[in-house]
Amino acid sequence: MNKQSIPGTPNENKIEELLTKIQPVPSEHFHEKMKQAIWRTENFRSSVKSTNNHRMRLTLAIAVLLLLTGFLISPQGRAWAQEVFQFFQKVNFTSIPLSEEEKQWMNAPAEQYDLPLVPVIIPMLAPEMASLAECQESRNIQSYACQVAYAESKLGMDLKEFSKTPEGWIFKTLNFDATSQTASFIYTHYSEHGADFVLRQGTGKFPTEYGLWSMVPASEVETVVVGSFAGEYVQGTFSLREGDSAWRWDSDDWIQRLAWSDGKRWYYIQIFPPGPGHISRDKLVELAAGLVDSPTEVADPLNPDSLASIANAEEYSGLDLKAPTVLPLGFDFSYARYFPFNNEVHLHYKYGEDLVIYEWKGNPDNFDPLAKIYKDHEIVKVNGNPAFYGVPEAVSQYESSYLFLAWHDENLNYRIYFYFDPSWGGGILDKDKMITIAESMDDINDYKRSDYNSYDYVAIYEKALGFDAKEFLTTPDGWLFTNVNAYPECISTYYSAVKENGELILMQCKTDQYIDTSNIPSTAIESVKLGESNGLYIVGGFELDNNGRSVWKSDTPIRQLYWQEDDLWIQIIISGDSVVLHDKEDLISYAESLR
Repeated sequence: MNKQSIPGTPNENKIEELLTKIQPVPSEHFHEKMKQAIWRTENFRSSVKSTNNHRMRLTLAIAVLLLLTGFLISPQGRAWAQEVFQFFQKVNFTSIPLSEEEKQWMNAPAEQYDLPLVPVIIPMLAPEMASLAECQESRNIQSYACQVAYAESKLGMDLKEFSKTPEGWIFKTLNFDATSQTASFIYTHYSEHGADFVLRQGTGKFPTEYGLWSMVPASEVETVVVGSFAGEYVQGTFSLREGDSAWRWDSDDWIQRLAWSDGKRWYYIQIFPPGPGHISRDKLVELAAGLVDSPTEVADPLNPDSLASIANAEEYSGLDLKAPTVLPLGFDFSYARYFPFNNEVHLHYKYGEDLVIYEWKGNPDNFDPLAKIYKDHEIVKVNGNPAFYGVPEAVSQYESSYLFLAWHDENLNYRIYFYFDPSWGGGILDKDKMITIAESMDDINDYKRSDYNSYDYVAIYEKALGFDAKEFLTTPDGWLFTNVNAYPECISTYYSAVKENGELILMQCKTDQYIDTSNIPSTAIESVKLGESNGLYIVGGFELDNNGRSVWKSDTPIRQLYWQEDDLWIQIIISGDSVVLHDKEDLISYAESLR
């Protein structure tokens, strides 16, 4: 069918009916560290749970992703225009000891929590994108050429690109920020979706928001030449292995980073983790030196291994596909994959692509063989059709598992797989939610998008989490809304400074377990009054000294305000260059303006 005639937003009445079947009950003891703790280095260092050896690298992977979202800015990292280009913060230690509190947290048992379901919003395409020649055909909207053309039009500059897609990798998305004048090309590997190859570039200040991630023993930083420019190469990162009492430098080549500057623009390449897509140091430098204004080879937007939208998957397969109009909290469409042997399409949804939906024509699944595979199973209904729900027999309490749902509706067969790992904890679904997702399947053209959500998601998250979040009636002067995220007990909204390098974060939680001021020096905390509430104003943050120990520094450019109001624990954080333009009264004014 012609998807262009279908509204971008699913039928609200249908979504309302589906969501009433599920009453989200977020866990009261959700132990995942979140972005509200960005001002504490030790929280960065304890943002991974140590489980068992075979999971340790994946554990570190999540830690690094958390580090990448942080805004710990050290004095050493604030200037990037130096005579000798330096990206990494060179340190003279190779281990970072854990505190007793961190050791206890790392050894705490993993806990799982119920994931609430939220409706899918298909964002409207920007008129500027629709007007670009590279984006004219509907199949091209999420193509490489269209995304580059749109980013360049908003940034006002020609981006440097690989001359052709690196061998073995697939273009995934292009993220950019016009305020900071930065752009990130992100690739994933054919055989290991989840491995990322990132090319970042920008004209403003070199990004210094990486905390522990940017710290490298001086002996591990190698000076290289990228074309005719000096650069820095690092292989490895700080790693925490089971039973260790400290983070220790691991020089394995599963993480590589390369940074350089041509005097007008900075560049940064990261491969994490490479898996089968390993690229040697020399090859990486060669790719960096070969960046061009226009590639000689642009990948077909209809790559069967990484189709960017439901419409693309339909065009490639010829199937009239359906996609869910409700998804677990935090999940979005990632990509579709086509398998010619069965004319079958797999729809992948993140986080970590843990939710996968199979669709194909042909004979429906025979439930009898499935019953032999899934000892724990039940025959249920999906939109009145018989369906098979099963859970594989557990090998052990620490092994990965999944939920399985299969049914036939009209002309297509469907299977849903939801993967989870008990040793990790994290979000989980149940039978009723799996059925709700299945019954929400409709004719929508979902597509991969950037990691930034629209402000419309605030209302969706409020309903899913069961509380009324405070909001600014108007965006504060000097700030621009950039994103909103939610966790089972918290909603966080993010704003970037319009004129300088800085960020404002408003975080609201149903519990106070995420914010700990016990380790902050009393000299850094000031009691303040916010309307009828009492609050804490905090100046500074933790940084690592030359021995790898966390110390509080009042000149760290972070200011925060923390208080309780209407059964919510609320935190406002300002970081970066913006702190010199905002004092205590400004944060209090922001807090009192919330409604």
